[in-house]
Formats: sequence, structure tokens, C-alpha cells
Amino acid sequence: MTVVVIAGDVPSIGVMGEYTARRLVVDGAAQEGRAEFIDQMAQALGERGSVLVVHPSWSTGGAGGLIALARGALHTDRIAAVPLDLPPLALSLVADQLAFVAPHVPPGRLAGLASRLSVMVCAGAWLHSVARLENVPVGLAEHAVSYLPGRGGFSVLAAPSPGVHRITRAEPVQAIERPRLGPVLLAAADQNGDPGWLRESLQGALGATSIVPAAVQPLSDTYWGSRRHTEFVAFSGHPDAVQQAVTSAGGRPCGWCGEPTALPECSFCGMAVRDGSGDVSGGAAGVVAGSATRNGVR
Repeated sequence: MTVVVIAGDVPSIGVMGEYTARRLVVDGAAQEGRAEFIDQMAQALGERGSVLVVHPSWSTGGAGGLIALARGALHTDRIAAVPLDLPPLALSLVADQLAFVAPHVPPGRLAGLASRLSVMVCAGAWLHSVARLENVPVGLAEHAVSYLPGRGGFSVLAAPSPGVHRITRAEPVQAIERPRLGPVLLAAADQNGDPGWLRESLQGALGATSIVPAAVQPLSDTYWGSRRHTEFVAFSGHPDAVQQAVTSAGGRPCGWCGEPTALPECSFCGMAVRDGSGDVSGGAAGVVAGSATRNGVR
């Protein structure tokens, strides 16, 4: 079994109920922070034997260095880094989804599942301005419009495909890819943004049945480059959604440590995984589905 940890100030949004990744906020530049991280990793290893540390790939918080330090200090390769290029609200959701399936999926496959879950969400924000947005590609025209008066704001998508759209009365939302399995749920956190646009335009474009309010994520200002935003993540509320991701994950054993993985490089030992080693997808999907139904996860 695996403990899922998220490194960074990324509170849970609560949609997975009791299934939440452990939150660990430490100062990687301070000696006390490094020591605390190592202690937490040692405790998690003692409980489950393997640890997945999810962290934002765009953050300068130094999670990668802390993970390498802990692996060396504890003389173990059972701590895997899982960097995800997702905005905070979506990052929080995916980490909790990983914690939900962790009891039923081998550690290596769990690490590979993170990228599959990341493309199953639609994540973005309403932004007042994109002048300081660095984590999503922005064209010169959009940058210029950010300085003009009377604009209606921007609809920015970070996942599954990045894009920036200037909101107009004729086109309040760009063409958007909604989660395939319904019902579609929409979690949102407002920081002096435009929640009306969310309800009146985005909810219909996504076909979302409801909006789940979430607390503003502490890292959202940094990610979006603006203190005026309404961040959202849309995801499937169907109990089979995560099951399908597990079923399709597949995998093959690492030739070095034997850990099953669908990634080109083993998340634990770091060795390249050769093709043609055989599928080890297993039968965890039915267990996950049963757990979801019993616990009312939607």
C-alpha cells in the first residue's frame, strides 16, 4: 500500500470525502523544514512501505530536492516524486483521487495514474488580466488587451489543453472539452473574480449539474499571476470515472526493481522500463468501483 502526500500549501477541496492525501507544508530552505520532511517520510514508510509525493511542477518550493534528500537520508527508493503541471484546485483534487485508489493499486501504477487523472479534469479560471500569467501560454494580443479599459476578463484553461480566451458578449466561453462521463461537477473558488460568469456561462458550457464551493487555494495568486480570479475544476461525478482510469492504466514490471508501471521510467528506482515486458493491469478496478459505491463517492 501507498501513502499519498501532497507537498505544498494545497488544502483539500473535500469532494472525495474521507479520502484525502496528506498535506505537508515545509520550508525546504530551512534546516528544521528539511528535518521535518524526512521525519514525515520515515513515518509514512513505516505505515505503508511506499510514499508518493505529489507536488506542483511549476512551484519553486523545492519539493524535488526534499524528496531526493529524504531518499538519501533514509537509504530508500520507496519515495516517488509525482510532479503535476496543474493549477492548485485541480492539483488538490487529483491528489485526493490518488489517495482514494491507493489501497487498491500497486505503487508504481499509482504514480502513472496521476497523469491519466490529470487529463480527465477541465481546469482553469476567470482572470481579470493575463498580463502576469506565466503558467499558461499567452499571445501578445491577449497581453495587450489586458491593459485596455472596459474588457470583460479572460477565460483561461490550463487542462486538459491550455488556452486563453478574451470574454465577449457574443462568445463568453471558448470551445471547451467537458469530462466524458456525467454527471459533471464543478468546484470553484472565488478571489475577487466573476462568479456570475461561472454560473451563467461556464456551467452551461460544461454541462455541469452543480457547483461545489471551495476555499481559495493559497498558491492560486502565484499560479494565475493575479489577485482577481475565479478558479475552477470540472470533473466527472460518476462512480465509474476513476475506475476507468485505473482499468486503462495498465503497466509492465520494471526490469530493475519489479515495480509495475506504465511510465517510461520507474518512479521509484528511476530506471528506464523496457517495452514488451507484459501487461500487469490486474483486477483492481472492480475493487475501486465497489469502494466508491459503498462510500458514496460521486
